[in-house]
Amino acid sequence: MASGQIRRLHIVRIPLFINRQKELDDLKKLFQSSPNSIVFVYGPKSCGKTTLMLKAYEELSETHPQKFTFYWFDLRTKFISGYDSIIDLFFSTTDIKERTAKGAQERIAVDLKVFHVEKTRWEELKARRLDPFDLMMDEIRRDVEKGRRVNIVFDELQRLRDVYVAENRNLIDELFDFFIALSKVYHLANVFVATSDTFFIEEIWTRSRLEGSAHYFKVEWLDESEVRNFLIENGLSEGEADLVIEKIGGHPWALSELLGHIKGGKKVQEFVQQMLELAKAKVRTLLLFSDETAENREDVKRVLSLFVDRDSVEIGSLDEPSLYTPTIKFLCSKELLFYDPLDGKLMPSTKPILHAIREVLG
Repeated sequence: MASGQIRRLHIVRIPLFINRQKELDDLKKLFQSSPNSIVFVYGPKSCGKTTLMLKAYEELSETHPQKFTFYWFDLRTKFISGYDSIIDLFFSTTDIKERTAKGAQERIAVDLKVFHVEKTRWEELKARRLDPFDLMMDEIRRDVEKGRRVNIVFDELQRLRDVYVAENRNLIDELFDFFIALSKVYHLANVFVATSDTFFIEEIWTRSRLEGSAHYFKVEWLDESEVRNFLIENGLSEGEADLVIEKIGGHPWALSELLGHIKGGKKVQEFVQQMLELAKAKVRTLLLFSDETAENREDVKRVLSLFVDRDSVEIGSLDEPSLYTPTIKFLCSKELLFYDPLDGKLMPSTKPILHAIREVLG
């Protein structure tokens, strides 16, 4: 595979991309920078993290096609249960033919999904006689020796949270030790971890002692003034555009859906109302079925009620915040709320959810 290509990336849908130039430029600088830390790319679910990273990759590959190697793992659709599935995630078994130095005898090597190893070593790897991290490190070193800047991207890495490579050896802990070695210790590769699960980031930050070894890169919703102009330029009236901004905001996926519905003959008001009804149904469902006990349902109601008259709250400002923490984590895992680890603010995950909370609980 030619350098500069993304390996093993499967994109099902590309959300709307409207003028994210500053974020794009900042991310490109990180892709080009000398490896020294792990970068957590975070933001609310569907805010456009993957799209932004793809755009940065594409632009760099067009201008510097031989300068970069990207190893890219999208874990959204991967089921990982143990060592064998971990190996299958990182490696493949596509046979390629390779000549020996003598040129007379053919041998079969295994084309791993991002790394290459001979068949005999592949068998040792599956039998746990080889350390997969050693093989990855060797391949990355060869990339660096060729003058390439190596970037490794893990999208939705939190899906590996409960996977163990052996008794009492959590895969996430092993991975972050490896990431620190790649980035801060040996300066071989930039490592990017994209996630909307910010409590996962805080958990890893503390457990893996990442202070001084990692930093944050936040991806915001699309700029609402830019979105409004875009919608008007694409045929919406000012009133329709204002309605979309008020009720949906800069949500890339929802805006893409909106344009598709308009092309299909639906009215803007119908789509907006549909989004709000779906959000209200989600809120009501969690209020009714969040737990078998009425006490926990009341906890959910108490936390959501914080947003009846405000857009966000600082967790540190709550009375006895530790009492709220389990419920807050639960609501974030259900994508009703989003927590920003940089400023400690908690907020509804989207504008439709915010309006739904106010209609259901207000």
